[in-house]
Amino acid sequence: MAEQDRNQESVDFYRTVDEAKPLVAKVPDVPVTYMAARPVELPPNWPGRRMQALIRTRQVQFTRTVPYGRLVEVQSSHDIDLDKPELVLQEVQRILESASRRCRDAGPTGPTPAAAGGPPGDASSRGLR
Repeated sequence: MAEQDRNQESVDFYRTVDEAKPLVAKVPDVPVTYMAARPVELPPNWPGRRMQALIRTRQVQFTRTVPYGRLVEVQSSHDIDLDKPELVLQEVQRILESASRRCRDAGPTGPTPAAAGGPPGDASSRGLR
């Protein structure tokens, strides 16, 4: 994409994603929450709508590749931990409760997806504000 070549930070998002793909298989069987800032902030000279759609697609794809992955969309700047610390704490609490349920409900074959708060690769999206 020619527009990608003109980004101010010279970030090669496509190469970064390709480099990360082999690492996904190494993610342990733990809940993974991707807290994504909305709206996506981009430099004004970027193709905003196309990049926002691509970024969201990649976020969803990532959360589907990890066990118990979940995408949480947050109305915030990129600094979600600073802007909305209560939401980060709420999500950490949800993960801990989910992990506790998984351990409690684990049988000889391990926890069921329902006990973990949803199926593997859930990628459910909540617009938290």
